[in-house]
Amino acid sequence: MRLLEAIEHSPADSPMPIDFHFLIVELTSANLHLRQRGADGSKVLAFDPATVRFVVAGVPQEMNGYIHAWALVAKDEHLRNFPSGNLPEGNYVERPTAVRSFSPGDFLVDDRDIAEAKLDATVNLKVVRPPVASHYEVATRGRVLSLAPVSAGGAELTAAFVST
Repeated sequence: MRLLEAIEHSPADSPMPIDFHFLIVELTSANLHLRQRGADGSKVLAFDPATVRFVVAGVPQEMNGYIHAWALVAKDEHLRNFPSGNLPEGNYVERPTAVRSFSPGDFLVDDRDIAEAKLDATVNLKVVRPPVASHYEVATRGRVLSLAPVSAGGAELTAAFVST
């Protein structure tokens, strides 16, 4: 058996690897605006998503589920270009939008033929750069750098970097 030398480095003096950060994302709202086929879009088409009869490509759907699924896709597409790595820690609000056009009869809301649907969503973002909590190095074996935990959505996120 051979003892190895272990060194504990000061967390305050340890650099953050690759400018690591968490991006905490919360979809807070999604609104759907519909344009009935043949209409100019000036009249508001009101509906209750919980009770509306909603058919897409001949298949009955639950509208709230459809809106939520589309909002998640729009959020993900929008956030591909969000420059979280260049931003300071803090809270940000983004508003992704998306538009879908439909062939006659492919999108029906209470038997009304819809030509176009526009989704407007709101996403709250939080950029968090947790501090280094511990930094150990074991001679000839490598090092471990652990970050302080971050709370998000009722869960605790942790990260550690191991190099050999």
